Amino acid sequence: MEGRASSLRRTTVASLAIGVIALVGCTDDDTAEPADTTVMTTTSAAPTATDAPPTTSEPDDVAVRLPGAPYLASPDADLELRVVVGVDSAEEAAFDPAADQVTVPGPDGELVYLLGPVELDGSIVDRTSTLFDDLNGWSVTIDMTPEGGAAFDGLAASIVGEQLAIVSGGVVWSAPTVQQSNFGGMALITGDFEQADADRLARLVAGAG
Repeated sequence: MEGRASSLRRTTVASLAIGVIALVGCTDDDTAEPADTTVMTTTSAAPTATDAPPTTSEPDDVAVRLPGAPYLASPDADLELRVVVGVDSAEEAAFDPAADQVTVPGPDGELVYLLGPVELDGSIVDRTSTLFDDLNGWSVTIDMTPEGGAAFDGLAASIVGEQLAIVSGGVVWSAPTVQQSNFGGMALITGDFEQADADRLARLVAGAG
């Protein structure tokens, strides 16, 4: 998207650079709480990195690239982007999905997400990479194709403040909150990631497993 069982989901109390929001109430008392504190934004300026791998200049707004995880070109990936309708613990979830909705578990099975239809797929992704900076720590950048970037902006404009689930292999790996409507072909996913977690999410989004 926890004992590092999957920091990718930081889904119960964490954040991704799409924007943190309150989820649709799914509990008995309708108390809304974010399932993922990761957020999604653009990379408007190069961050300053310290005690990190050497800086790179490709692309201009990426400060540091993880040495073991070079830019990953996206094949026809098993990737789905779906808007989060609700989320609850696996033990208490009692969703009644509509015809165009599905329920999908998080990576460790503790959470279950109620998701809308597939909005976009892996064809929008050109490549992904991981980077490190003092402000966000480890994060994931997603470079989109020209057509993919336009399609993503169209979706983002209609769901600012909502969570967007990143689904691969029937699992919600992360559900960041969308923070803005115009990404210009590049999105930055931030959260409380360990280096290995950021690398894994980058590979999943790129369809590289």
